[in-house]
Amino acid sequence: MEMRSRSPLNLPDDLIQEETGRFSAGWNILLDAWGAPQKGHAAAVRHLQAIYGLSERWANIVAVRYAADRDLQEETSIPADLLTAMVLRPAARVRFEALTPAEQRAIILPIETAAERSERKERIREAIAGLIEE
Repeated sequence: MEMRSRSPLNLPDDLIQEETGRFSAGWNILLDAWGAPQKGHAAAVRHLQAIYGLSERWANIVAVRYAADRDLQEETSIPADLLTAMVLRPAARVRFEALTPAEQRAIILPIETAAERSERKERIREAIAGLIEE
């Protein structure tokens, strides 16, 4: 199933449970107990990966849904290379700007956590393609 073009907030909770072993409510309880609101999105993703063995993608999805469920707002800063790519693809920028801050962070975090420049470029390419496909 292709997920890049689907917002984490629009995924059915049954799919979350199928892919992660818990429904969103269960993840929310665990993240509340861990203190996620004070630690932020990136720390929550790392925690979900390290402690619960979630892949980067599913940890990010769970963290985005958690932030939306708890109405947590973090400032969203668009990386310069992503912004440059969106300037060249105006339709992608329009779609990106229409997203909620949580949805924008779901796109940005994998780009920011890329280990190598080539991986970062590929993640930007995938993000732009996903935005155009929606």
